[in-house]
Amino acid sequence: MGKGAVWIIGLIYTLLGGLFLVLGLVLGLAVRENGLMIGGIFAGIGGIFFVLGVIFLLAERRKAVRNRRLVEAGRYIVGEIADLQLNYSVSLNNRHPYIAIVRYTDWNGTAHVFKSGSIYRYPDPSLLGSQVKIYVEDDSFRHYYVDMEEVLSAVVEH
Repeated sequence: MGKGAVWIIGLIYTLLGGLFLVLGLVLGLAVRENGLMIGGIFAGIGGIFFVLGVIFLLAERRKAVRNRRLVEAGRYIVGEIADLQLNYSVSLNNRHPYIAIVRYTDWNGTAHVFKSGSIYRYPDPSLLGSQVKIYVEDDSFRHYYVDMEEVLSAVVEH
């Protein structure tokens, strides 16, 4: 449940947007000649970035609260790690995180496929076939959280 790329982008947008918003307001009030136009441009751009940053932060906060609520409720199913894939939609320092594809078969024989969150360290290929908890809200599996922390080994950097 660490901080992801969207949280980092939201923080940067909020800080820079707030800075530009304040700078635009100060310029608009302090400079007499063309101050309103320059200040309005700075404040407008800053306001857009500020609002986007706050939206990103609120979305990440909502996701973290939902995941924490799912874990605290304690209702889970056990799935098997079927695959480890690179998540090409996210790049951090020109490296892509991994995601685990987890397969769960219910009592009807229906296979359900879940995706974990981003794993930012190299996962051991021996994880394939390991059992992992999938915390679920209800039988629709609309909201879920794959708890990869149980199966990932601890890493100590020196």
